[in-house]
Amino acid sequence: MHTYYGSIQDITERKRSRNRLQLLADNLPGVVISILFNPDGNEALKYVLKGSQQIWGYAAEEDVKNNE
Repeated sequence: MHTYYGSIQDITERKRSRNRLQLLADNLPGVVISILFNPDGNEALKYVLKGSQQIWGYAAEEDVKNNE
């Protein structure tokens, strides 16, 4: 016989909040980005909202991969 231990956490409300925030962000006019500035001086584009396609002509995923 095996004994298993664990925990259960209800993340329903957290997911709902995240989905509401994403819906709001996706409908903002313009481009919203998240950039990580590293101590060594390098920058990393972490996130671009969908509005970038209308303004820059590239899908948000492409912007993150090729942010030059």
